[in-house]
Amino acid sequence: MPDVATATRVLAAALLVTGLASGRAAPQSQSLPSQATALEGATAHVYRDDGVAALQLYILEPPATLRSQQPDPGDRRARRRSKKRQNAASGQSNRGRPVIVFFFGGDWREGSVDQFLPHARYLAERGMVSVLADYRVRDRHGTTPHDAVRDAKAAIRWLRSRADQLAIDPDRIAAGGAASGAHLAVCTALVEGTNHEDDDLALSAHPNVLFLWSPPVDLDGYRTGPVSVLSDALAISPLHHIRPGAPPTVIFHGTADHLVPYEQVVGFVHRMKEAGNRAELMGFEGRPHTFFERDHDSGRTFVLTLEAVDRFLVALGWITGSPFAREHFDIPTP
Repeated sequence: MPDVATATRVLAAALLVTGLASGRAAPQSQSLPSQATALEGATAHVYRDDGVAALQLYILEPPATLRSQQPDPGDRRARRRSKKRQNAASGQSNRGRPVIVFFFGGDWREGSVDQFLPHARYLAERGMVSVLADYRVRDRHGTTPHDAVRDAKAAIRWLRSRADQLAIDPDRIAAGGAASGAHLAVCTALVEGTNHEDDDLALSAHPNVLFLWSPPVDLDGYRTGPVSVLSDALAISPLHHIRPGAPPTVIFHGTADHLVPYEQVVGFVHRMKEAGNRAELMGFEGRPHTFFERDHDSGRTFVLTLEAVDRFLVALGWITGSPFAREHFDIPTP
């Protein structure tokens, strides 16, 4: 399998143009709770229900035949390459399909579970099982950022606990998110405490790869939103929990982000590397906090970061083929 260093080099080259378990798990024999969802093409699964809030994961499955497996019937070499890719993929199928789970942003106060729906649909087309995670936020549930971290970790444990039922690989789970959602993703990787009391701690909540858009990684002195009133913010401050053995981490960040200063993530990446971890920062000159949104910059930066995620996953050997995000979203080449 290609190594993480190769994946990182591919990602860096791709972005050069930017300038720069559930708490109370059901028995394995029980069928998965599933219901219809407003997110077209997704199925909803309750991963935690405390009697007050039933939290759901919205799962989008890859199609039966991926675009990368459909060569031009008149191109013999393409057919041979496709056959080799399918043979390679069949060797991975015994351990299940790779997964990416997204956590929405919204300052731990609000936000919509469908924020990453475009990313999830595209990556499902590329062969990933894509998951959109709901979690508790202050304005809807009266909860704190600590509670949101507990929910995020429960979501990843739930996926691992049902790897066989979902036909996924528990050792190929990527986590991603934007802003406060990125904070939750990185906390699942670094923060060892802050679990639900009834979590099965034998199940790891650590993802295997991180993709973070505009992440607040240092909560010391954080001055906005619910974090600003926490007396124990450092307990969930990723910078203060860096350890060796963290998963490969890719950060996308605008240099003009006034909510999460660019210098904050520069320092985080430096500390991660000092601990022997793989961490890459892809800076976007002059871009604000929400530079990655679909409606910003006519979608060009949105598709650049998505293509970078795609290429990183290809280099890891999780998916095959070439990105087609520009065509998929009808975004012109800059």
